[in-house]
Amino acid sequence: MPLGGRRDFGDSRYIGVVIPFTTSIEDYIELVMDQGFDFVVSWLVDPDHRIPSIHERRRSDGSIEPPMKPETVMHTMVSGHISNQIVGRISDWIDPDDPLNPDSSIMSLELSWAGHLTCQACILPCPKHVYSPNYAQCIMSYVSSPTSSVALWMTIPVLSKDIDDDDDTWEMWNSVRFQCNHHSRLGVVLEVGSHVPDIMSLERWWGEPVKAIIFKNDAFVWKTDTTTPSMSVNHIQLLKKAFLLGIQIIVDLQGDNMLSMLGKCHRYLSDIFIEQPPLSEDDVLEMPYRDYLQAPLQPLQDNLESQTYETFERDSPKYIAYEQAIYCALEDPETSFSSVETVVVMVVGAGRGPLVAKTLSAAQRANRSVQVFAVEKNQNAVVHLYARSKAEGWGNSVHIVHADMRSWNPTFQADVLVSELLGSFGDNELSPECLDGAQKFLKPNGISIPSSYSSYLSPITASKAWTEVQHRDSLEHFETPFVVRLHRVSEIAPPKKAFTFHHPNMDGSIIDNTRYRSLEFVNARSHGMTCHGFAGYFDAVLYKDVMLSIHPDTHTPDMHSWFPIFFPVTTPFYVPAGQHITASMWRKANSTRVWYEWSISRPTTLPIHNPNGRSYHVGL
Repeated sequence: MPLGGRRDFGDSRYIGVVIPFTTSIEDYIELVMDQGFDFVVSWLVDPDHRIPSIHERRRSDGSIEPPMKPETVMHTMVSGHISNQIVGRISDWIDPDDPLNPDSSIMSLELSWAGHLTCQACILPCPKHVYSPNYAQCIMSYVSSPTSSVALWMTIPVLSKDIDDDDDTWEMWNSVRFQCNHHSRLGVVLEVGSHVPDIMSLERWWGEPVKAIIFKNDAFVWKTDTTTPSMSVNHIQLLKKAFLLGIQIIVDLQGDNMLSMLGKCHRYLSDIFIEQPPLSEDDVLEMPYRDYLQAPLQPLQDNLESQTYETFERDSPKYIAYEQAIYCALEDPETSFSSVETVVVMVVGAGRGPLVAKTLSAAQRANRSVQVFAVEKNQNAVVHLYARSKAEGWGNSVHIVHADMRSWNPTFQADVLVSELLGSFGDNELSPECLDGAQKFLKPNGISIPSSYSSYLSPITASKAWTEVQHRDSLEHFETPFVVRLHRVSEIAPPKKAFTFHHPNMDGSIIDNTRYRSLEFVNARSHGMTCHGFAGYFDAVLYKDVMLSIHPDTHTPDMHSWFPIFFPVTTPFYVPAGQHITASMWRKANSTRVWYEWSISRPTTLPIHNPNGRSYHVGL
């Protein structure tokens, strides 16, 4: 059953338990299910039994002794019914990179047995060496087979047994992951004992494919007077982080009294889970979009659906900021229209009218008379504009114009130009081109809301988002920026500014919205990380000190209209501690389209992505 009866934390609401080896697993599953657990982790082969090598099993008559026997392996005759409740576990003693006996065939045999039982996943032992090529080859051989389907989870302790940090254990994972070409069925299980680093030192793991965290018996403190478990502050922080990220929990309660401790342990973890603050309404709405790739909107090329407009219109903080910006402009004594009787406001890209309503509200607050021209090219949205005008009594204060802002030629000019054409990267929905075309509406000293906006880039570890790109199985998708609610992510270096645009753009007779920027980042952490691409953000100056932002450091509270944009790289690359990353970003354009190109020149060299917009562009 869901942990603590809650269903609002994704997969983290499921909890499993490591059970002793058994040849018949059905009875154990029933026992742990009665205690509230959702799945079991079971050895596939008796830990006290070592499968002989194929050379030892050859018989004199040419036959081969079977490697497995009913009394030495976990088996079930009803695997189809309970397979989703079983995570298999490969024998800990196996070491394909043992210099004295480098034999990977035993691991392959156990993996084959896991596949035969249709286990949902199989936990691999921790590699015995920082670099384990035979271990990696065995994994790659299995996951590359067209008949294999079991997900493989590498066991990685959060702390090394030899030194008091997790650096070398992450290097074990990273080495195998690269040798297995970042295969989507290879994940990580973190193993936690009596000691755990503070939550900040574990941050780089949150962008990795961590499938579960095993809390071993000594991660719990058992109070002898009450036989009730407890955990240290660091352990509880880690547990809560797992809940937030949707990481499953597994408990490994070794000992003869394991079964008697299960119920108490489940109740303790349930209490911690239940105590988590409830997710906000926005968080609940965003859950299906976490690390889910979406192609950026192309509102110039495509007409938006009514439901899309409706979703954006629910974003109160955005429209509160717009109203405040318009109000400040109308109140500003330094504007060219401060003393005019009626201010002319053009809302370009009016959609279903939210900015029109905010303009009227701001004018009422400022006690100013306005004439609003709502310009919209989408013929379907225009229907909603007329309906809203009638329903809200806009009357002669609002004039609805069905036209493309770039081609409409009114006989008068406006004092204020208002728009909401920004994308997740600021300019990626062609706000510069649209507003440059519309600025002919403005009087010489008129103002634009927004007046400027900037984009930012940050290198990130984002295995889940990158794997989603990989699943699409084409170069085209690695050369496409995706809008994505980044959730399982770890920042390698803080965002840096890429491009900035100002409006109105009166710098010269020839307007050029192409851009180039070389950005230098540094991994200032004490450990290496893997870069899967770049997260893109923007901030915008609506008017003077009224801002909108999705930059992580200045994000407008509770605003959800924009998710970050993700620029993947074709090949993830390793970034050692202290290493510089040099990234190049281009905004290119011709008469019919706009596109981005990006590349890496340090610490490795990657090809320029999306040259000439071959895979992705935005149509003008």
